[in-house]
Amino acid sequence: MTAADEAASDAADLTEGEPRSRRMRAALTTGSVVFGILTVTLIVAAYRFGEGVVYIDGRTISDLSFLEVTGGAAAGAAGVLVGLGAALVGLVAAVLATVLSLALATVGVGFGLFLTLGVVTGPILLAVIIGVLIKRRYWPDVI
Repeated sequence: MTAADEAASDAADLTEGEPRSRRMRAALTTGSVVFGILTVTLIVAAYRFGEGVVYIDGRTISDLSFLEVTGGAAAGAAGVLVGLGAALVGLVAAVLATVLSLALATVGVGFGLFLTLGVVTGPILLAVIIGVLIKRRYWPDVI
């Protein structure tokens, strides 16, 4: 392998890895923007509608400092995002469990049909086999 081939291979490796890091940066940026918007929205909602609703140790929103309200809003936003992530994991687990249960139900129905077919046709087949054996014993030239 020549130096030019190695350089071309290294360049190809860099360009293949670059979109992955770009997607990761874009996902982190999007997550940060969503977190920031959600936090600001919760702060505004707390100051707008929280005066008679939010009580912390007997204090209302007007008694709390801006940093306390911002910290509470950020904690609430983080809780919402973590809860949505957990809900997504739960949804995926529920879908997988549903698919697995349907597959097992199909196997169970198939096995049940197999047993039912055996129970229904078993006596008939036994009678036919006994008839063939009797015929073979007494009329060997026919069979």
